[in-house]
Amino acid sequence: MYPKHIRQKLQQVKNKHRKAFTLAEVLVTLAIIGVLAAVVIPGLLNSYQEKQFKIQAKKKFTELSQITLKLQAENNGTLVGLFVDPANDNTVRDKYLQHMRGIKKTCNAGGSTECWHSEWKWLNGNSFTDSLGYTSRAVLNDGTLLAFDYIDSNCLPHRCAYIIIDVNGFKGPNTVGKDIFFMSIVRERGLVPHSYTCPVSGDLTTSSCVSTGEGRGCIKQVLANEDY
Repeated sequence: MYPKHIRQKLQQVKNKHRKAFTLAEVLVTLAIIGVLAAVVIPGLLNSYQEKQFKIQAKKKFTELSQITLKLQAENNGTLVGLFVDPANDNTVRDKYLQHMRGIKKTCNAGGSTECWHSEWKWLNGNSFTDSLGYTSRAVLNDGTLLAFDYIDSNCLPHRCAYIIIDVNGFKGPNTVGKDIFFMSIVRERGLVPHSYTCPVSGDLTTSSCVSTGEGRGCIKQVLANEDY
């Protein structure tokens, strides 16, 4: 073994010849990090955003479901004959809004189209140009959009009306199954997902929640914590 002073000299020589990172190496490393961030971060943000939409959808469904039960109780325990005087979309909307707070704006059926998107999308990406002017709509202070479509005062064959909500308001993505969800008011069960199966007459609708479809039935998967 070398004497101590020689070992110290050798170590000094090694230290002098150690290479630091060159500017080119630093730039390449930063470029790689930038590419990875550009690929990974948007996906993480989208995943987080979709989770938040689902959380909001659950909250709104629960709130609307509780209101449906109140309306049923106020109408002698039934939804049949609830939406009359007159029997139209405005009546459905107003029945629900009387139990809700934070109403920013309302739009009557056949009236203003300022309460819904002029264009939105189905889950499969196809655009849909319809401001739902034939429905009665409302905008809440938290940004949520609501649309109410009256079907039948006697709820025949089983559906009384349906409700469409956009939990993200006029902000994107304005897509069914992501921030827009469909639900139905049926005489047997109250408020249910749009893909509800009637125990008497079979499927309420043929709504599904597949990437190649419209996505009207996605609220069912959301409530069941199922991915789609």
